[in-house]
Amino acid sequence: MGGCNSTNTTAKVEFVTPIPCWVIKTKTVESNAKIFLNVVKHDQIPKSSDPMEPRIFIGHEKVESDLKGVECATIDILVHTSVTEGMESGEHPKALKLNRDIINLMNAIGRKKDEDQLRITFSVPKILKCYKGDAVSPVNVTALQAAMREAPDAVASDGDTSSSTDVTTTDANSGALGNTSLPAGDKKFRGSITLVANPGGLPNIPLPPPPPQEDSSSTTNKKPFAEVPAERGDMFRKRGHWMPTMRMRYVHVKEGIIGWYTDASLTDCKGKLSLANCVVSTDESDINSEYQIYVKNRDASKSKEDLLLEVAQDNMEQVSSYRKGWVDSINEHIKYADVAGVEVANTLPLQ
Repeated sequence: MGGCNSTNTTAKVEFVTPIPCWVIKTKTVESNAKIFLNVVKHDQIPKSSDPMEPRIFIGHEKVESDLKGVECATIDILVHTSVTEGMESGEHPKALKLNRDIINLMNAIGRKKDEDQLRITFSVPKILKCYKGDAVSPVNVTALQAAMREAPDAVASDGDTSSSTDVTTTDANSGALGNTSLPAGDKKFRGSITLVANPGGLPNIPLPPPPPQEDSSSTTNKKPFAEVPAERGDMFRKRGHWMPTMRMRYVHVKEGIIGWYTDASLTDCKGKLSLANCVVSTDESDINSEYQIYVKNRDASKSKEDLLLEVAQDNMEQVSSYRKGWVDSINEHIKYADVAGVEVANTLPLQ
């Protein structure tokens, strides 16, 4: 998964500030939330060896305000300068194709990770500085280079039916600007995309190490715990990682593993995560209300495996005691997972 800066604070960290190209405005399918994608470029952003298969990176996600003062999400889309060569604006024919490719690649990630989809209908608003937000956020080149060396989160190419995916149609007018049909034969998208962990590359405050494992050789027939912590489950709103929307999921913790499901039957699993080497964050920058619980990995390079949960409406009345009960339960399972070395076979983080 996407790279991150080293925990060695003496290592050289090189930043670049990308150049704004244009803005893609669209909405999410399920929550109808307004999303702005800032397409930005720089010649130090890694590029694909094949110009016909561009490498795209999902960078900073921020909260801004639209013209009516309503909060909306913006996401920086990072590309090498060569990707936008010859595209004078976001409405250039090649740019419109690139915009659809970006949306469909992001949706390919979303389908794998149980996150809201973007509408393929979009517009290119005329923003004076070609960027939604106060200023373009610098990115850590080292983090991008590390992400480039790893497998992308989604891949597609024309003519390759094993990796290409049809354009997602959300309504009758699914053209680039919402008022024209897709060109004949333009049913595939190309390129690869990577969600970059910690694109700013800022130093991370080291989290406390997991408790040391007791030397089993000093005791006989002693298990890590006298008994496995009690399992627990309930409905939560689970926040997406690259798509800033919430989805109702039944969250269940058992034997050091936390999973999320469609409902309490536990038959439709959307994802599981081992709680080994995790911690329930107390950092105010990780949560924005008393209703949220943020489970994060102590290894910052695995930040895309973090889990942000929000208490469901039915449990908000007694939120203090309810949240404490869940935090205590998760912490017990973290201790169990650390000592027992719990792993999830074929882990599907963030699914």
